[in-house]
Amino acid sequence: MSRHTLIIGQGLAGSVLAWQASWRGDHVTVLDAGFPGSASSVAAGLMMPLSGQRLVRRSDYEQLRDAAESCYRRIEQETGQRLFRSLTIERRFTSTAEREEWEQRSSKEPAADDCLLQPNRGRFGALQMHGGQLNIPLLLQVTRERLSMSGRFQQRQIDAAEVQVEAGRVRIANSELEAERLFFCEGHRGRGNCWFPGQPDQPVRGELLRVRLNPQLPVDVVVGGVWAAPVPGAGAGAVPGAGAEDTTEYLIGATWDREQLVEGLVTEAGRAELLQGLAALLGDELHAEVLGQTSGIRAGTRQRQVLVRIHATHPQLGMLNGLGSWGALTAPSAAAAVLELQEDCLRRSAEAAQSQPPQAPRRSLTQLAHSIARRVYRVGDRVFDATAGNGHDTRFLAALAGPSAVTAIDIQPQAISATRSRLGAVADAVMLLVGDHAAELERQAAAYGSDPTNQPPYGVVMFNLGYLPGSDRSVITQADTTSRAIRAGLRLLRPGGVLTAIVYRGHPGGAVEYGAVEQLARELADIRVDVLPGDSADAASPVLFVFRSLLRG
Repeated sequence: MSRHTLIIGQGLAGSVLAWQASWRGDHVTVLDAGFPGSASSVAAGLMMPLSGQRLVRRSDYEQLRDAAESCYRRIEQETGQRLFRSLTIERRFTSTAEREEWEQRSSKEPAADDCLLQPNRGRFGALQMHGGQLNIPLLLQVTRERLSMSGRFQQRQIDAAEVQVEAGRVRIANSELEAERLFFCEGHRGRGNCWFPGQPDQPVRGELLRVRLNPQLPVDVVVGGVWAAPVPGAGAGAVPGAGAEDTTEYLIGATWDREQLVEGLVTEAGRAELLQGLAALLGDELHAEVLGQTSGIRAGTRQRQVLVRIHATHPQLGMLNGLGSWGALTAPSAAAAVLELQEDCLRRSAEAAQSQPPQAPRRSLTQLAHSIARRVYRVGDRVFDATAGNGHDTRFLAALAGPSAVTAIDIQPQAISATRSRLGAVADAVMLLVGDHAAELERQAAAYGSDPTNQPPYGVVMFNLGYLPGSDRSVITQADTTSRAIRAGLRLLRPGGVLTAIVYRGHPGGAVEYGAVEQLARELADIRVDVLPGDSADAASPVLFVFRSLLRG
């Protein structure tokens, strides 16, 4: 069945999912913010039968490997680019105890045909096995090029809170984008997703070195403590399936850091750790010249399982995430699984809907706030956007009241810059302020109150709380300053004016802020407050508070 499918995130997961969905006949559109230094863009793309300190073999390795190679070969045929190659991998034992534990275990379990003991390799012997390498950076490039050729790729940051779900449809607020289903493939950034909060739950930042080794490795890849693998695409021959011929440039990886989850961060400590690990792995066999250092944040999970998820209430929404270090191996099977799972969930949801009375579609709170403001506005009113963000409300207010009647404020300079860009030619007529909305509104309220002849200046005040989409999600509006700002904003409303506040409960800190606004709404006198949830069945959905200054006299 052909559908219009939206995918947010064009890392490895999003790219493979786009191919799989298109092969099923879907019209696919991919949205990606284009953040530099993503984990997929720096990954080595290795597939190994054995991994970890205990050299554990996945029971489903052969099935996953066959599905992965079939997928990547098909993409190669359609793009004319070589993406996947088979490699010989040497896993060196790091101690006598490790080798003895392997020999004891293998004496009780039949050894795999692709893992052969090489007793004279390295200090303690090694296992030689057949693996593979996916050129992930090239896969991302050719996928983006293919999508762009047909206008199905957009470089833009989409916040999960902008996703609106209706019966049978998914929409992106303040845009023309809509589809029948949507998948989030956001990597470690998915932790702040209000639809699938807190996942992936154990991201890891890993640093890698790019080095030139002299001479080249005796086999394609050497692993043991750290790993040394050819740079994806380097030394690639013309025949698919060949190894990494005549390359001297390698990636050395990887460190593990769960504390400093800063994109692109490289450290001297990480460099030293990798060089020490390389020396322990290869001894004096090779000389390493460091050419560069990179890092990426892998979307790891505590259970070490790929996140194939469909939203419990809204089956139009799915997630593919948490590929971690197994990404090249697991992505194709996981992509097929999430598509099949969603098809099943959509089918069961449709069957259940036939036996139940129809439900109202989830409403767009932004559109509802705009509609309320439009009905309240009077010619001559000033209007105030207390959270400029990316400028959507500011642009609406400028069209409603005229740009010279608008004041907009945000504590983040990049938000004011984004708002200025969105306003275009009328930006210079809008009063754009960088600062704390509570302090500014309190300043204006104090000035208004000092002169009894003053009339309250604003007919509309708007808040869209939470964090700035596309920026640091740890920078959020706070419960105490939000309460102060709303109180001051209400003092500046003319009789009959309205203050709207959209509160997002799904992100860290959002529930606390929601509680503060809800408490404030209960305490106010001479103010009518309407509380409008986006989805009454979803406790994490955003809520619109509408504060109305009562007409007097």
